[in-house]
Amino acid sequence: MTEGGQYRILLNNDYYVVLDGTKTLKTVHMEEENRIGYDNSEVRFGYNGAPIHGGTTISLHNDNLEIYYEITIVPASGRIKLIKHN
Repeated sequence: MTEGGQYRILLNNDYYVVLDGTKTLKTVHMEEENRIGYDNSEVRFGYNGAPIHGGTTISLHNDNLEIYYEITIVPASGRIKLIKHN
């Protein structure tokens, strides 16, 4: 990320969008058996990579395999923790 940039991830149950300011960088649609769970529908990152409004946890569910992943974004540092659940 470059200095002064603000990146955002907008979450929906079946897709997410990555933005640089208002410019859409990428839209990803989930396959039918996958879905996204979240507390906040938007995650913002400053130029240093740290989340702007604290951390959050996002979950990815696969209904066919009956597994899910928890992705935790740690406040202040922006460190990512990934945990797989069966």
